[in-house]
Amino acid sequence: MARILVVDDDPDVLRVVEKVLSVSKHEVFTANDAIRAMDLLNASRYDLLITDANMPQFSGFELVRTIKNNKRFERMSIAMLTGLREKKDIEKAIRAGVDDYIIKPIDPMLLLEKVDGLFRKKPPTDRLHYDLPAGSTYAVAQIATEARLIQLNELGLILHSNVEIAEGTTVQVTTDFFRKLEIKNPPPLKVVSCRKTENGYEINVAFVTTNDAFYKRVRVWIGQATRQLKGAA
Repeated sequence: MARILVVDDDPDVLRVVEKVLSVSKHEVFTANDAIRAMDLLNASRYDLLITDANMPQFSGFELVRTIKNNKRFERMSIAMLTGLREKKDIEKAIRAGVDDYIIKPIDPMLLLEKVDGLFRKKPPTDRLHYDLPAGSTYAVAQIATEARLIQLNELGLILHSNVEIAEGTTVQVTTDFFRKLEIKNPPPLKVVSCRKTENGYEINVAFVTTNDAFYKRVRVWIGQATRQLKGAA
């Protein structure tokens, strides 16, 4: 199983790609622009990046060039997923540093073949795991710990806790902040990083949702709060 980050400003494309790759047991994360993608890339590690070419603010070409200039990502494969079919566009993507080029509209079988081919060249990181039997007494777990909310951002939350929580763990966070945002049913969050500090752990958790309305509500609130803070200063 590999960790794959898919970047596209079309939510329908994200849903299709996530569904196709999840069938092959890959762990799929999504971002709808290059800025959000870099936040996720800096917070965690992925085996493959699949990015659209044309996106608002920063293009997929710019995203790929940025990644190629950072040795941290040298083991990560990169594929460009786009409707651009001209030879000049393919050559531009190759010059930017992509390992393969996937044409839209998406053909699920071709997508899987391309991904499998990329992993044959650069195998995913081997992460040890153990699947506990459902009847085992060790399979029952509860997570309930107090944490301090350090930051709310478009992707999720940054928390401080005295308890370490493993990367990849899905957690439910209860905070009055969601009531301020008028969010009745807060989405689950996934731990993308857990960093040891002098007095505990700084935990970065990302919203597990692709609901544009939810992200818009969070962005609007952050914008209003930031303006109020500047006004008070």
